[in-house]
Amino acid sequence: MKKKALFISNASFRLGLGHLKRVYKFSKISFFSNYKKNFLLISNQKNIKSFTDINTKIVKRINLKKILLEDYNFIIFDIANADFFDKGGKKLLNLNKLKTRNNILIFFDSLYPYSLIKRKINFNADIFITPYFINKRSYKFNNTYYLNGPRFFCKQNFTKKKDTPLIGKNIFVTFGGSDINSYSLKILEILDKLKLKLNIKLVIGPFFLKKNISKLQSFNSRHNIKFLYNIKNLEKTFLNSDLVFTSSGITRYEVTSSMIPLIVVYSSKEEKKYNYFFQKKGLSILINLKQNEKQTQKTIQDVITSKKQRIKLKNNCLKVFNNDNNNYINSKLKLIENNLNENK
Repeated sequence: MKKKALFISNASFRLGLGHLKRVYKFSKISFFSNYKKNFLLISNQKNIKSFTDINTKIVKRINLKKILLEDYNFIIFDIANADFFDKGGKKLLNLNKLKTRNNILIFFDSLYPYSLIKRKINFNADIFITPYFINKRSYKFNNTYYLNGPRFFCKQNFTKKKDTPLIGKNIFVTFGGSDINSYSLKILEILDKLKLKLNIKLVIGPFFLKKNISKLQSFNSRHNIKFLYNIKNLEKTFLNSDLVFTSSGITRYEVTSSMIPLIVVYSSKEEKKYNYFFQKKGLSILINLKQNEKQTQKTIQDVITSKKQRIKLKNNCLKVFNNDNNNYINSKLKLIENNLNENK
């Protein structure tokens, strides 16, 4: 009988597309190539279904008890923390009691499992994957495997141009599915003040407010601007860019793992904290839109006009990322699956 895997995620104006994109790419690794795959998506947006090519059902809320009693070999969760709580939002659902012997549960998150451990909540998942920079290495605790670090970031490998031009004229701007802070327009305004002629591709996500879309479309720029809508494969789209602008989401990992120079935009101490390792390892340039505009403008112009600086960013990315991430993940999952099945 063919093995089955269920992938559960969510997407909304507030959350954007990060959870959905991450678990969708995870479903594409070769480990699941012979599985019958289903996708359960928590969202109030019907058009979001078009972002996956897996059998997808859209729901407003999940029934964990029902899901865990079904005959899936793997159940993979990548959903916002709030969806783990009961309808009143007060009590955390006890997955230890709900879990069947045949399911292997995988959870994607960043800091959530550690907050649960700190609060001494019994959360009996089999595998937690945190594919980001984090101060903890991979380890096993209470029969749960914690797989940490960018080695567990699923990436898609495409052929991209190898040369680094003298002037980085091809600019890619993407601030998630909703761009709540309206960074796209602010970056356009800054780029328009540069004494350069640029080719700009700007992504308009499915959750952008209509008024913000109108402002972007009516922006009278001196540059060549192309607006992109409903992009299903962002990595392939930005591949030949000389420089990418984004915020503190998973796009940072997609860009830097593709060895493309990156500028991360932030406007709060919390967002800056999320980018600590990117700054420490020299993977990106950070700019704060609330600081001096002339200094921000100079920082951006220096990156665009300095071939040396962009080559340095690429070389720093090469030190962290390599092209065997997916094979590494496959081998780890096979090993853990065998260990878990032996212990049943």
